[in-house]
Amino acid sequence: MDPIELVTPAIGLMFWTCVVFSLLLILLKKFAWKPILSAVDARNSGIEEALALAKKTKDEMANLQADNKMLLQEARSERDQMLKEAREMKNAIISEAKNTAKEEADKMIASAKAVIENDAKSGSVVVLDAQSGEILALANWPSYNPNNRKTYRPSIARNLAVVDIFEPGSTLKPFNAAAAIEAGYVTPRTSINIGNGRLRVGNNEITDTHPKKTNLTVSEIIKVSSNVGSAQIALKMPSEELWRMFSLVGFGKSPESGFPGEAKGRLRKFSTWKTIEKATMSFGHGISVSLIQLARAYTIFTTGGRLLPITFVKRDALPKGRMVMSLQTSKALGKMLEEVIEDGGTGTKARVLGYRVAGKTGTAHKLLDGAYSKHSYYSSFVGFAPASKPKLIVAVVIDDPRGGHYFGGTVAAPVFSQIIGNSLRLLDVPGDKKEKTLTADRQSPSAEG
Repeated sequence: MDPIELVTPAIGLMFWTCVVFSLLLILLKKFAWKPILSAVDARNSGIEEALALAKKTKDEMANLQADNKMLLQEARSERDQMLKEAREMKNAIISEAKNTAKEEADKMIASAKAVIENDAKSGSVVVLDAQSGEILALANWPSYNPNNRKTYRPSIARNLAVVDIFEPGSTLKPFNAAAAIEAGYVTPRTSINIGNGRLRVGNNEITDTHPKKTNLTVSEIIKVSSNVGSAQIALKMPSEELWRMFSLVGFGKSPESGFPGEAKGRLRKFSTWKTIEKATMSFGHGISVSLIQLARAYTIFTTGGRLLPITFVKRDALPKGRMVMSLQTSKALGKMLEEVIEDGGTGTKARVLGYRVAGKTGTAHKLLDGAYSKHSYYSSFVGFAPASKPKLIVAVVIDDPRGGHYFGGTVAAPVFSQIIGNSLRLLDVPGDKKEKTLTADRQSPSAEG
């Protein structure tokens, strides 16, 4: 071939070359380009999706790391809070245990001291929450160690405050007054003529221990603990009214504390009462109660007239209780019981420095061999504080004190004062009384009952 033909090809060659090239383009366009372009587009789309997924994954990982960091911080914070609360709970439990132990020890010491000092047979104390009815503490003396069988005696194994009964004496006078006020027979200011402190009822004579005025109001009768005045109040109303009040506050019935063997006490039906029996029951003779019953009955003076159910188990909420008397009558009796602690009352030795106290003394002859002894007594005191907003009720009974004193105001009231005073301070209960002096044990002249 001539070299010139390669540079300047013939027309025929050019023509056929163009024809072949055109055919090639047509074939490529029809059978190759479209799949190639589709594959390229798919590849591009795949790459873009992969890039988007990668970005999304990166963002999610970043968010996850942030969430994990936050969760870790929250977990650490929650852990620290739980540890703090655990430490606080531990300290609170330890502190409460110490306080409870000290409080219980104080009660036992006070009860034992009263028994020893007065050469008594036994003593019991009950402490109630005045608003919930919870039994916060209960102590008896003499006591025993159940693990030491050498010192065991059946006589000291009983829970005296729950299973034993006694005639409560003048601690029942507030219920007699409340029954008469509630039924409309008297008011706190009603004047009662007590004469020379002697009252004949049939062939029997009721006397007052201490000289008093000829006329006493109902409030003064409670304050100085006049048997004659209390009997005259009872004789103004039908026996059923006094029985109803005693029954409503739980006397003659199980206190339903849940403690095995708890006593019901003794309250006969009013239809069987003789006139002298109604008179003597007005000041706590001829009726028997347990100490835990007596403490519970006083809840009507701390709750505005409601009798609270009692329990050894801590409550989650305050119980409603059962309405026994009006709020007005409850407040009136609360005021009377506070006057018992004031100058001239029988309960001045129940005073507690910094607190207003309300309560009632009781002294009852013991029934021995079917007759009342002239030399054996039950000395008792039941009260509550602070009087402005009651927190605690404390009931004390000393069986057969023989140390030269037997009146409840002399024997039981100081035990009450020591127990409730220590308890209020341990519970950080604010005081409600401004003292004129700093002498806690200064006592003014008083009656005894």
